[in-house]
Amino acid sequence: MAAPGQLQRRRGAPALTDAAALDRRRAIAGWMIPAGVALVAVACFLPTLRNDFVLWDDDLNFTDNPSYRGLSWRQLRWMFTTVHGGHYQPLSWVTLGLDYTLWGMNPAGYHLTSVLLHLGMSGRIELDPIDTTRWDRFALEFEDGGRLVLRDKRRLGRAVLNPDYTHVGPDAATVG
Repeated sequence: MAAPGQLQRRRGAPALTDAAALDRRRAIAGWMIPAGVALVAVACFLPTLRNDFVLWDDDLNFTDNPSYRGLSWRQLRWMFTTVHGGHYQPLSWVTLGLDYTLWGMNPAGYHLTSVLLHLGMSGRIELDPIDTTRWDRFALEFEDGGRLVLRDKRRLGRAVLNPDYTHVGPDAATVG
């Protein structure tokens, strides 16, 4: 039987006080909430793995283009010198070359890589962060003082209404 102020414990395990148990529950919640959000996001995008290549530009880029397939010197030289499809995008070609190396011509692999890259750019969710940063984009504050914060270091665009142009100088049409 546990003494007052302590929780039941397994034999040989150190006793947990109420404060330690609360800290442990918060630590577990600190990774369970973000993991739950990530699982929901993955579940939403999981159906994309059943999709095939599409006829928007996948024929141009994948099915009819052997030049990106692999990561040998020949393919890397092509990736860093081509404007295939009208764009210079060597990093995209390198990731697609890696996709081909891993998945071959299986579209599910390409879709999985895309989903994982997009999830990786979603910021970070923290429960009760120690500090507040300028990267905090959204926060929920709970009655017990806890905070759930979305942090994203990417610079999100902003619009400035009524910008101050006085430091720019006179308009060319008004000079002389």
